[in-house]
Amino acid sequence: EDRDPVGEREQLVEVRREQQHRAARAPEPAQAAVDRFGGADIQAARRLLGDQERGIFTPQLGAANVECLTSGERSSVVETLLQLRRDQAKLDMPEGMIREFLSPPASPNQCIFAQTTRTLSADFKTRVEPCQFGGDPDCSRCGCIASMGLAAVGHQKLIGPITAGHIFWTSLAIGRHVQHADEWIQQFLNRQ
Repeated sequence: EDRDPVGEREQLVEVRREQQHRAARAPEPAQAAVDRFGGADIQAARRLLGDQERGIFTPQLGAANVECLTSGERSSVVETLLQLRRDQAKLDMPEGMIREFLSPPASPNQCIFAQTTRTLSADFKTRVEPCQFGGDPDCSRCGCIASMGLAAVGHQKLIGPITAGHIFWTSLAIGRHVQHADEWIQQFLNRQ
């Protein structure tokens, strides 16, 4: 008797349409992703094996963790996500958003999400800066889906060459100038 609740990947994907229902569609595109990323190789301790431990996330600058993807691997993940998006209706990510993972914002100062959010630590007082990842994030390997979503929105053309990002950054600059002017006026009035 087999007491292992999780079988080998080959056993988990053996179900074919002729074994169940001849008219059923074989899950070929989704299966390609499982095969490509080594999915379903899970030990009972819930530790994922092989490439499954790796993924798109935001490391700190200088991090050389084994979990970090190389540039080529990151491109491969993006291409796989784009293929899955075409083949599987359940992957509901706009193509532009997926492509943003290839060229994420260069710094928190150039990231719409970082500029429009304020993250607090567990004490609800201390600000986490320069973005929600704190420290010195390696933005060239950013894995923040919110950052990619807002970057994609920022690249949307509105009228001619004008993008939503142009409107955002212009509005942010005006807001900062108004805030500085207000602070200067308050300081001037407090001296009186």
